[in-house]
Order: sequence, then C-alpha cells, then structure tokens
Amino acid sequence: MGSTRLRWFDAVIALAIVAGAIWLLASTADMGFTRDESFYFKYAQVYQDWFTRVAHPPKDAESPLGRADVVKTWSENFEHPPLLKVLFGWSWRVFADKRRPITGLAPDPDTTEAVRARVTHLTPSEGFAVGDMLQVLGPLPVDGDRSDAARTLGQAEVLERKGAQAVVRIDGISLRSIQEACREPVSLANADGVKVPQWISGCQAASSRPLQVLNESSAMRAPSWLMTGLLLALLYLFGAELFGRWAGLFAAAAFLLVPRHFFHAHLCTFDVGVCTMIVGTVYGFWKSMHSRVWAVLTGVIWGLALLTKLNAFFVPIPLIIAWLLPSAIRNAHKLFQRQWYRQLRKSLQVTLPDLPLAFLWMPPIGLVMLFSLWPRMWYDPAAAFYDYVNFHLSHVHYLQLYFGTILSAPPFPMSYPWVMTAVTVPAVLLLVFGIGCATMFWWERDRTSLFVRCLIGANLLFPIALISMPNTPIFGGVKHWLPTMAFFALIAGYGFDWMRRKLATRLHGAPTRTLATIALAASLLAPGAVASLAYADVGTSYYNELIGGVRGGADRGMHRQFWGYAGRFGLEYVNANAPRNARVAFHNTTWDAVTWYKRDGLLRSDIRWRRDPPEDCRHGAALYLFHHQESFAQDQIGSWRAMRTYRPVRVVATDGVPVLSVYRCNRRRGPIKARAPGRTHRDRGPEKPPSRRTPPR
Repeated sequence: MGSTRLRWFDAVIALAIVAGAIWLLASTADMGFTRDESFYFKYAQVYQDWFTRVAHPPKDAESPLGRADVVKTWSENFEHPPLLKVLFGWSWRVFADKRRPITGLAPDPDTTEAVRARVTHLTPSEGFAVGDMLQVLGPLPVDGDRSDAARTLGQAEVLERKGAQAVVRIDGISLRSIQEACREPVSLANADGVKVPQWISGCQAASSRPLQVLNESSAMRAPSWLMTGLLLALLYLFGAELFGRWAGLFAAAAFLLVPRHFFHAHLCTFDVGVCTMIVGTVYGFWKSMHSRVWAVLTGVIWGLALLTKLNAFFVPIPLIIAWLLPSAIRNAHKLFQRQWYRQLRKSLQVTLPDLPLAFLWMPPIGLVMLFSLWPRMWYDPAAAFYDYVNFHLSHVHYLQLYFGTILSAPPFPMSYPWVMTAVTVPAVLLLVFGIGCATMFWWERDRTSLFVRCLIGANLLFPIALISMPNTPIFGGVKHWLPTMAFFALIAGYGFDWMRRKLATRLHGAPTRTLATIALAASLLAPGAVASLAYADVGTSYYNELIGGVRGGADRGMHRQFWGYAGRFGLEYVNANAPRNARVAFHNTTWDAVTWYKRDGLLRSDIRWRRDPPEDCRHGAALYLFHHQESFAQDQIGSWRAMRTYRPVRVVATDGVPVLSVYRCNRRRGPIKARAPGRTHRDRGPEKPPSRRTPPR
C-alpha cells in the first residue's frame, strides 16, 4: 500500500509536529485582527451563550432548544457551518483570561475588611459564576505590561450574578486603598499639547481558573493552531507511507514555511481547518482501499469537513477522478498497443473498477452529520440549506488588484490562481516541486502506483482549477486553494527525497548521509523560514523573488493587503496621542476588532470607533488610520479633505511599501492649501520617515 510501514515512533513524531506547530504559531501571533476574525470572535461567543442557556435554561422562557431560540442564534453567520466557530468559542471559554471592568466600589455591609463592587460587560458564557474566585487588577498604564504581577491588588469572590453584571466581594483591602489605586491619573500633555490619558484600562476583575492562561484573542485562535498541527502531522504520515519518512517531514515543513500559509495558519478562520479536513478525507480514502474501518472513518472525516466550510462538498470529485482515471489510462494504453482498427470494438467495452467502500459510507455519514450537528438545519432544513448554498452562489466580489487591474466582477482571468501561486511561494520550493513532478510522474513513475499518482494529481489540480473558473470569486487569494498546496507539499517532499537519494549515492556512511540530508533540507527550507518569520504579521504582502519581493509586487500593481489587520500597527500611536474619549476613524478595521483590541489590552478603553472621518474632522475624528489598498484610493482622497491635511503623522511600511498611514486632524482654521500640480502624497512624504514595520508587543 505504501513504501513505508508506519511504526510506533511515527505517532510520536506526528505528536511532536503538532506540539511544535502550536508552540511556533503561539509565539508569532502578533498580527492584527482581520475582518473575518472579528466576526468569528463575535459569533463564537454568541454560540457559547446558547450552550450556556442549554446547560442552564432560563426560567419563564422558551427552551433554548425550541425553534425561536435555535433559529435566532444559529442564523447568525449562517453562511458558514458551525464546527470551527464552536471550537473557537469553547477554546475561548476554557483557556481565555477574561478581564472585565470593576465599578461601584462601596463598603461591604458584612465586614469592614472587605469591599463590594460590580463587574460589568459580562455575557452568559464568560463565567464569573457565583462562588468563582477572581483576581483584582490595578489599572494598566499606556506603556505597561498586561502580564505584570504587580498589578494584582487582591482577590474577590463572586456573590451574585445577574444579567451583564456580577456582584463581588474584594477581601484584604480597604475601600480607601482600592479607590486610590483605581483612581485615574491626570491626563498629561504630549509633545503637541494634547492632553492624553495615561492608562489603557482601569481596575479589572480577571477570571483565575487554572487553564485560563491565554489572552482572549489567542484563545480564539488556538483551534486554528491545532488544526495546522494536525494538517502537518497528516502530511508527514501520508508522505511517509507513500514516499518515505524524509519526504513526509519535508512535506510538512514545506507547507508551513510558505509565508502566506504561515500567516493564515495563525488566524481564527476556516481555511487551514477545512484544508486539514480535506487532506484527512483523502488520506482516509486512500487507506480505505484496504480497510473497512477506514472506509467508515473517511465518511466521518468528510462529515467534519462539511461542518467546516462549503468547499468540502467538492471533495468527492477528485476522489472519483482518482478512482476512474487509472482504469481509463490502462484501457487507452492497451488500445494503442493493439492493432486498433481490428480490436477497437473489444477495447471500447467499458468495465468500471470496483467501487471503493468509502463512497458508500461518505454520503450517509457526512450528510447526516451536517444536518444533525448544525442546529440551523434542525428547523426548516430545506430552506436553511438553500439559504446557505445561495449565499455563496450570489457572493459579493471584493476588489482585487492584479498587475494594475482592479478585478471587481466576473469574468476573472483564469491565470489568477496559477500566477499568484508562482509569485507567492518561495522560488526554491517551486524548484523542488518541479523536480517532484518530473520524478513522480515521469522519471520514476514505477516507484509509485498509478492510483497514487492519480490521487495526488487530481487533488493537486482540482481545487486550483475550480478557482480558475472565470465566475469563481477570488477575493480570498491563496487561502482559497490551500488544499492544492497541501498536495503541492507532498510532491515537493517526493522531489526532496529524490535529491536526497541522489546525494546519498555519492556519500559513504550512514551518519554522513544523515547530516547531508539535514543540511540539504535546511538549505531548501531556509528561504521560506526566514520570510515566514519576517512577514508573519503582514503575510498577504509577501511576494517572492520571481516578481521582486514586496516592492516588486507593489511596483507591478499587485494586492498588498486586505482584511484590515494593519490597524494594529497604529494602536501604539493612538494610545499615546489621542485625547480622552476621542473618536478614531479606523477605516477597514471593524468595530468588533477594536472591541477585542481593548479586551487584549492593546487599545485604550476610552477610544470610540468610527469607520470614516466626518466631512470635517473638527466635528468628530481626532485620528484616521488609512489602510493602503488600491480599492480604497477614493477613501484616501476624501480623507485628505476631511482630516484637513495631506500629510500622515505616521507611516508603517514593509520593505518601503506603505501598509498603514495615520492622519491627525488639522484643527487650525482656514482652508487647506492647494497642492502643486503633479505632486503626489508619496512625493511629499510623512512628517517622519516611514517606520520599518514594528508591531506593538
């Protein structure tokens, strides 16, 4: 069935890959919150509130399992199935260190050695249940450390929980002491004479259950890190069984160390998760050719894929192609070997190969899982399923920039996904992939079965070919054909193994060969590893050497970013310069993203969100964070008049290519001076030199 029989230590290696991937992603998760993430943060919490109502049904109200509550709750973000959103929410519920403001400090009526207070802004699933012990934290200064142990003022016990508030008793501190500790310091004037608050947030109560060790956004993102680890482990196991352990290890590393893959692997989104499920389904299908147990497991894994994202419905197509194609190739080969004009009739007698058992299990198991485990499908399932599919059939087309052309509506160029792959994967990995294709499908095609080659080839080509169709939306870029890239990595693993074997024939001694193999792998993976770490927080800006890097991509009119995550790079300036209760226009950063920046202690709690500045910033916008994206060109032109200035006070750039500009309202009276003809915003430049991209830590 494969070139390598797995042993017990392969399971150990796979577990080590999962653990290592989670650690690496957790250590580099400094990118801002994307638009999609901000919505999934919100709806994951909405779903957890429903689970809380199911566990503790409210009195004198309809059951949370009834039609009204189920339809209302699960119609939220109905365009995507619930599996990963539920996992995001459970991870947040179990692992997130939740910190909420304390108000209403008053003497405790039962003892003079305690203080009563209220914890506010709570939802049902956040915890803070009666009897819970909380940590009481002092204010977080603008330049302070969220994890500073010196902020701890004492402990509190939840006495009552009602609605969005909890009543707590704070022990071991006097009322006067805690009032003094929680009193906001006087705002200080910055270099421009603006009075700026000195803290991010006031006193807070923090949940202190044993597992709650992550900040809230990291807890939401953690299931994606796990899915990435599982995907890499699957690539190792699949590659090891097909081509050998070195090929499996290289395939896992090659997938992760593509900068755009590395970026998407961090996010609270579905793309890596559904890629994991699709690769798992293909792996299970391959195993099922010789195992009835795996035939059933394939149906279960496909059901999980259906519960993750819509593109799982297309998985059976390349599997059917892989089932039928080997027989068709053999028949064609026999036809051309014979005197075809005599044997044509006999040769064209079509006989299908044996039907894989997995095909019998996938529909009943997968579809039953979809309709039974997605509460939105419980009531009016036909209408609910129609709404789900129709949403994607009529999906809006967000603008993409492709060699200077704004792609806004179909038909889109069929070259788009192929060219984007060619210019966003490190060039050395493209070379190794090319060697893998040549060896697997031509030079050494006898080393793998025809069925395996068809299975790998069909799953390599189908997802990206589907995106190539002129009417398929392309707004997500490379993340929409990640399943293709998983099989790209397997073929690259085969190419590496061919190089390793050729190198080994020139060397003597097992230690020497092992060291040479490690050195070869390191040299091939190093460019991707360096770029992945360097562009971890701006992954959608990365372009490879073939187009001239980030600058080359910008010069040739390629999309540099989307999703609004660059807003994080401007938070440090906002915290240090926005006056109290300032309205800040965050442009492409959503209201939900701003809320979660506040939860994580990255943005002052008094800042108020708005999308765009008003017509005159003197009436409602102190700062404007403009995200550089070609589709927003008109927004920038409008902002110059609204902010009454053409010059940003801060520019955040990647390799000299701007990704975010911060504008400060010019409150001086009088009209804006006209600019000299032909001069551009870039010609004049900012007041300070563009900063090298440095995310706030």
